Amino acid sequence: MSTARPADNRDDETGSWGAVERLSPWPADAYALIESLRAELTQLRRERDQLQTALDTRVVIEQAKGVLVERFRLSPNQAFEALRSAARSSRTALHGLAADVVAMRQTPPELERVLATPPPAH
Repeated sequence: MSTARPADNRDDETGSWGAVERLSPWPADAYALIESLRAELTQLRRERDQLQTALDTRVVIEQAKGVLVERFRLSPNQAFEALRSAARSSRTALHGLAADVVAMRQTPPELERVLATPPPAH
């Protein structure tokens, strides 16, 4: 099995091994495995970052629910529905509205409007 690999025009940041590939005693398929692992590691890091963002977002939403439960004597479900409804009606990100609830002493106006509106009769 040959260990020589043809040179390519990719630079080091895209994963090319260049001269190292050509001079290495490693089999050619070892480089393919390394590139595959590198791509998988990149994907796993991206997923980890997305999960961390989701977790951070969820923490703020839970805190805002707690504030609303205490301020307005709502159930946790009612507090979440009020947040969601206010975010939708004001075209605001739920996380941003939740962060405002946590950071402010006063309830944001878009949430006040939702809480002032009586729930529909069933």
